[in-house]
Amino acid sequence: MQTKLVLIALLFLAVNIAAGAESDARFFGGDGDGHGGAALEHARSLDGGPQVSLWSASLRTFLWTDADVALEPVSIGAWEPLSMVTNGGVLKICVPSSWQCRFDPDAVIAVGGVAADKIGAPSFATDGRALLLPVSEDFAAGDVVTVTGLKIVDLHLCRAGTRWLELFFTDGAVADVYDECWLQSRVLLFGGSYDHWGTATSDPSVFYVPGGSIISVR
Repeated sequence: MQTKLVLIALLFLAVNIAAGAESDARFFGGDGDGHGGAALEHARSLDGGPQVSLWSASLRTFLWTDADVALEPVSIGAWEPLSMVTNGGVLKICVPSSWQCRFDPDAVIAVGGVAADKIGAPSFATDGRALLLPVSEDFAAGDVVTVTGLKIVDLHLCRAGTRWLELFFTDGAVADVYDECWLQSRVLLFGGSYDHWGTATSDPSVFYVPGGSIISVR
């Protein structure tokens, strides 16, 4: 009986870890637990860490065959930065890690907001998958930066589905914050049940090639 209880507890923990941490903007939880409200308040951290948020002006849906997509303005807010967004640091806005697209390097980027003067000249990473915003002055509570002009290219390399822009402001390998508003890539033809049109653009197609001799009887 004790072994069974331990296995159930481990399963519960695994499901919760897969669903998302409390600081993940995509984790809404259940009624009354406050997680839904956290997303409405720009996904402020619930774990006592820095409260930094990323949110687009609205949701964005496009076709995976589009040549390029102009994104909505993106804002970064520091509600309690806890000395994590400081002079010499870098704010990195990245395309979704599971998509193979990149930002258009020729896009004209403009930085605004009350903390715009704390950001140096923006630039793109060499692989084009991140916009780099150098921080030239410590961020204080209430500072907000808004970025306009971002575009995404190479959408044909992405799987259809829903993903989020990512924000890095520490040295971690995992995004510190996810955008509140999703990006959705859709296929051209949705078709009907079991015709595989919905998955044809997401997964490699496998074709049957017959072997041996082909005999025609007339």
